[in-house]
Amino acid sequence: MESIEELREKTVKKLEYNYAHGEISLDELEKRMEKAVNANQREDLEVLASDLINPQSEQSREVYGDDESEETIVGFLSGINRKGKWKPARRIKVLVFMGGVDLDFAMADLLPGTTEIEFFCAMGGIDIRVPEGINVDLSGLPLLGGIENKLSGEFHPGNPTIKVHGTVIMGGLDVKPSKKKKKKR
Repeated sequence: MESIEELREKTVKKLEYNYAHGEISLDELEKRMEKAVNANQREDLEVLASDLINPQSEQSREVYGDDESEETIVGFLSGINRKGKWKPARRIKVLVFMGGVDLDFAMADLLPGTTEIEFFCAMGGIDIRVPEGINVDLSGLPLLGGIENKLSGEFHPGNPTIKVHGTVIMGGLDVKPSKKKKKKR
């Protein structure tokens, strides 16, 4: 049988997971965290998060996908486009050498929380198109190249985040807003 401290730690992790996936508000998280820290009875801790999704459960994987999913995209002397309906992995590695990769998240089925894109681009280009309302955290090292964020920079609490980081050598990476559909006249 686990100790009360182990149960408290599990409860706190469950609360954090459900907050990160939008199941509870920040206010609700704070209230329940305070109760978890001050609880002295196992029953109090068990009841505190009994209505929430367990991060290790099958239900969690069905609702939120596999938090450990990874994908590698390689553009070696070629071009790769991802657009339309697609389901990005939690972690995407993009390797480009004298090629190009275009990732358009306009219709992508993003997992809640953070999707990470790690890139290395040499003598090529990477374009990432992001719809309004998705947060982007961009950082990187450009060597004889450029990294540019062309988004408004507004932060949208509770919305998915795409974290983009890596290195560009003699190439470029641009994060741009998704293309607007042209109206037919």
